This record gives sequence, structure tokens and C-alpha cells, in this order.
Amino acid sequence: MRKLLLIISIALVAVHVSAAKVYFINSPKWTTVKAYMWDNGASMSWPGKAMTKETGITCTKGDVYSIDAGTYKKIIFNCGSNSCQTSDLSLVAATPYWYNEMPFASIAEIEEYVPPVGGVGVPAECEGVMLQAFYWDSQKDMGYGNTKWTTLTAQAEELGSYFDFVWLPPSAYSTGGLGYHPYQYSNQNSALGTSTELLKLINALHNNGTKVIADIVINHCYSKSTWCNFYSLDFGRFGKFQPTSKWITANDEVNTTPSAGACYQCSAQTAHDDDGDNWDGARDWDHQNKDVQAMCKAYLQWMLDKGYDGFRYDVALGYARKHFSDYNLAAKPYISVLECFDGNKNTLKNAIEQAQRNTMVFDFSAMYSVFRDGIYSKNYSKLKQEGLRSIGYSKYAVTFIDNHDTFNRGAGNNTDVAGKSDGSSIKDRPLIMRCNAFLLTMPGIPCVFYPHWVTYKDEIKKIINARKAAGVHSESKVDDEAGSGYYKATIYGKYGDIILYLGTAAASEPVPQGYKIAVKSETYAVYYTGDGPVGLEDIPQATAVHTRKMLYNGQLRIEANGHYYDIFGRQIK
Repeated sequence: MRKLLLIISIALVAVHVSAAKVYFINSPKWTTVKAYMWDNGASMSWPGKAMTKETGITCTKGDVYSIDAGTYKKIIFNCGSNSCQTSDLSLVAATPYWYNEMPFASIAEIEEYVPPVGGVGVPAECEGVMLQAFYWDSQKDMGYGNTKWTTLTAQAEELGSYFDFVWLPPSAYSTGGLGYHPYQYSNQNSALGTSTELLKLINALHNNGTKVIADIVINHCYSKSTWCNFYSLDFGRFGKFQPTSKWITANDEVNTTPSAGACYQCSAQTAHDDDGDNWDGARDWDHQNKDVQAMCKAYLQWMLDKGYDGFRYDVALGYARKHFSDYNLAAKPYISVLECFDGNKNTLKNAIEQAQRNTMVFDFSAMYSVFRDGIYSKNYSKLKQEGLRSIGYSKYAVTFIDNHDTFNRGAGNNTDVAGKSDGSSIKDRPLIMRCNAFLLTMPGIPCVFYPHWVTYKDEIKKIINARKAAGVHSESKVDDEAGSGYYKATIYGKYGDIILYLGTAAASEPVPQGYKIAVKSETYAVYYTGDGPVGLEDIPQATAVHTRKMLYNGQLRIEANGHYYDIFGRQIK
């Protein structure tokens, strides 16, 4: 018996440390293959060491390269340049083979692997506009109104006239606040309102033609009373679950912090790190655990059954991106967006690929490089060179200027569009509207921030109307140019085009021939052609705020001020 226990103990330790040898399948066909490795206390100089091509190991997916990883825990495979590299990967001895940024236990597993068809959660040529319908601590009024379920329900008609997607904060029972430390996923009573009020909000938004996005927090969960006990979960026909300490990752504080008390090292038997960054505020789920996977799939299916249409995944860098593909293929959301809080566009691209293109991502690269380093700094060349659009991935990009994490969360949070932490940047109307003008005219799905919406509603409405009239969509083509202090772009939609000017010269630019003015100000201008899919010019202009889309006898019709119009804008008697 003592020998058996010793063998089990050694096996567990072996899985925790990095693999002695790591293998990379060169499916990108790089001429040079290198490995940059590091740990908390040690790293090598970029781009790392050359890997050795294995002559005795063959793989149909690409040549096999190897390197001795020693005790390093993290690795980036690269071609010797910043232009071609993987994202940060976590080494685990049990899965030393890397293919398409996913770990495998053997070459045989890689040969058998068939990637799922991409497209789940990624609407093609999407003309939709999104609203982030909250900001930090907006369950209270922090200067821009509260965003409780009852408050948003009262705004549903107006929101439905402009937004095709509304992203709500986490709705599960939590420690309080916005809900990013959930207690019990199957309990939908939160600081924002009751489950009944939530369902009324979802129904109100649906009745006004708007899809609703749930904020999904499955990287971590808050425990009930000790560090490792959890509420039971009842997802009805999708299943019941009782999480245990065995569901916690091996690198969670519960295993490394003696103050965890009786729970200390309670989940060491799971022995999984799952390629993730540890969140020290709660217990991190082990997504390699089959019970965790089953729970997540049941939760997501249950949320769609409650009326949600899609998901925003919190802390998407916290566990392997391959799981998002699995979860979305099981639940089949209309739209899915990952929060990969990283300004490197290649990291975002890699996350999309790791998830088998079955999700979109928030374009943090554009947030930092286009809006902060570009528009705020008036370095307009950045607008051409950065963001997912610059590498042909606008189809998978949800673009944004600021969000609940970057805007006014107190001292030390200086990542907003103007590099400030006190919220004062929102008072800079020329800056905020230059950013929104770019956001709302470019490909990708633009996500308007709630404080911007309530502060500059009239201007934002005009630009959204122009976008919809021209039919600009997530994959629209763009011709643009940047010079000293100015930026000009033509964006091609399904029904017309948009011309955007940024810079002080915008005010003096003449209206382009054949175009209509959406907004013309001292630092930006938006012009457009097109009448949209419903003949916007044929509908009385006073109805722009109060339109509603619906199906009638299988056909789309528009309700506007008590009258009905067909898709060509013709009034239905």
C-alpha cells in the first residue's frame, strides 16, 4: 500500500512541473522555429532558443520540432520575429505536444483531431450595433444613471431603435455589485434585480428587435462559507450539479495558501493548470475536468433557454480557448465574444483560432492602439495599421472605446481612452465623439459604452442611423488614408457608403457629391449614401426613434408611429 501511494504522489508531481521535452508541430511552415520560455523567476532573451527538428517523429500536420523545457512553465513558439508567434502557453507534462496552440498527449491524438467547422457565435456580414448596458458599479447611480433591470426595461423601446445587441452584466447570484464573483449560476437574483425582473427586461428587448447577451463568468466561482464548498446548481432539464473541491485547478490559492484552512491543498488531486492565469479573488474552475465541462454546457444551454441570445465570456485568457469552441458547439449561441484582455492583435487572432473560429473577441488591440495611441494622441497613421481590421479579422472583432474595466474604477486604473482613472475624459466631447465616429463607421461589430450613450446620445444616434442606412457590416471593405493631423476613410456597405473625416480640417471639408450629412462638427464629419434595407427616406423622419421590427405572415415589417412599412419602406394599408 505504501508503494502504491508513493507512485501516485510521484505521478501527480510530474504533471505539475513542465515537460522535460516539448514538441511543436510546425503547421505554419515557419522557416525558423524558436521557443521563448520563462517562469516567475527566470526567462531567456527574446526570441529564445532554436528548436530541433525531429527526424524520427513524423506528423502529417507538419514537421515536428522539440526543445528541452527544463523547469520553465510558460512558452511562446515563434519564427524568430514578433510578426509570427503563438500566444502565451502553459506547459504541462501530460500534454507536451503543441498543434494549433492546443496541447496534446501524443502525435496519435493530433492525427485523429478534426477541428470543428467555424462559425458558431459569429454572425456573417453582421450589420448589428451593440450597447454595453452598464459600467462599473452601475447597479447604483455612479453619475450616468443606474442600469438595474427595471431601469433598462423602461428604455427598451429606445434601445431597440438603435441597438441590435444589448450586453447585460452577470445576472447570477453573487457577492454583490456587478456580479463578477458568482455564488450560484442557477440563481438569477442579483444586485441588479430579481429573476422575474430580468425576464421582463429580456422580453421587452426582444419585443423591440434586440438580442440580449449574457455575461458569463465561468473562469471562477465564489465559495459558500469555506474556501472549497459551493452551492448546488439546478439547471432543470439540462441537469443538476454539486461542485466539489475536485473541480478547482491545482494552481488555485486554495492549494498554495495555508490560510485556506481545512481546504488547504484540497484539490491537488486534479493536477491541472489548464493553460490559465490564476484569479486570486475566487476559486478557479479546472476546465479539463469533465464535470466542470458538463456543468458549463448545462449552464449555457439553460441561459439560452431563459431567453438570452449570446454570451460574453469573462477572463477568457484564464483557461484554454479550445473550451469555448466545445461550449459554443453545445449551446449554439447566436453571438459569442471573448474578453481576452490583451492589446496584442496576434494574441487576439490566436485566441480566435484556438477557439476554432467559433467566437468573436473584443478588440483590445484597437482599444489601445487605435483609440488611445491613435485618435487620442492624434497619431492617425495608427488607425490604418492596428487592430484586428489591419490583419483581416474584422469579422471576429467586437470593437469598443472603453468598458467597465477601463473606465473610472478608481486610482491606479489608468487604461481608459485618455489614460485617465477618474472618468474626466468623458467631458472631452471632441475626443469621445471622434472615437465614436470611428467606432460606428468601421467594420466589426461596434459596442457603444453606456456612459458615452447617455452623455452624447443625439450625435451617436445620427451616426448609427447613417451606418444602418449605408448597410456597413462586420466585414465591410475600407479605403483610408492618414496624413498630418487628419484621417479620411470610405467604408462600403450593402446599400451605400460612408465617408469619415477626423481632424480639425473636417469642419472645412465640403460635403462629398451625392452624400448626405449625418454629423458635421469641428473635429469630425460623417457623410453617407443609402437608405437601408427598409427605405429609411420613405418613412417619416419623426419615426426614427420609435421603430419596431417584426415578422408578419413570414415577412419582415416595420412599425413606426402607428403605421406599418414593408422592407422597401412602402406603407402597408
